[in-house]
Amino acid sequence: MENNSNNNIKAFNIKTWAYLFLPIILYVFLSWLLEIILSVLEIRVNLYPLIKTIILLFILCLFLFYHIRKNDLKADIFISLPRSKELALVIVIAVVLGCISKFALRALAPNTATIPFDLLNVLTYVILVPSLEETLYRGYFIQQGEKIMGRTTAVVLSTLLFAFAHRTTAQILMSIPIGFILSLVYAKGRNLLYPILIHGIINLIILI
Repeated sequence: MENNSNNNIKAFNIKTWAYLFLPIILYVFLSWLLEIILSVLEIRVNLYPLIKTIILLFILCLFLFYHIRKNDLKADIFISLPRSKELALVIVIAVVLGCISKFALRALAPNTATIPFDLLNVLTYVILVPSLEETLYRGYFIQQGEKIMGRTTAVVLSTLLFAFAHRTTAQILMSIPIGFILSLVYAKGRNLLYPILIHGIINLIILI
């Protein structure tokens, strides 16, 4: 599969590369900007992540709708019904990564404030954030990136962009191996539901 992907790499084009990275640049910038705006408006701190994620998800959905229509793509290029054996393997991977991440976070950042385990945070960090980030870093970036740089480079870049979008050193160090596995899962399975599920379960275990 890697050879076929590399054989179909497009010639260098600044517009194509800009179109590839623009959504991620906007995501990072808008994420920072929305936090400032929400703090100025003095909205309850525990609502920041939820409101920010909903706004970013809405913007991303508009972009993807435009992208799919412009390129005459099918919606099922992102998500399809999972196979039972693959789904079982994905859940096992997610639980293992979640447990490792929980202990690693405690070891790397023992003084980090924990996020309360409540319905609001479950909705934000287990459902909405994984859906947003996996659609952006895996579903969009890898799918488009492998056309212009090859699958291997797209997977590596997706991993690094995902990791460095996090803020603390502990989060970055944890996100590199996790991001790489999530990228591989999508690159091999071509089903965005799998990395979303893994990401969500990891966050759930960390929250508990």
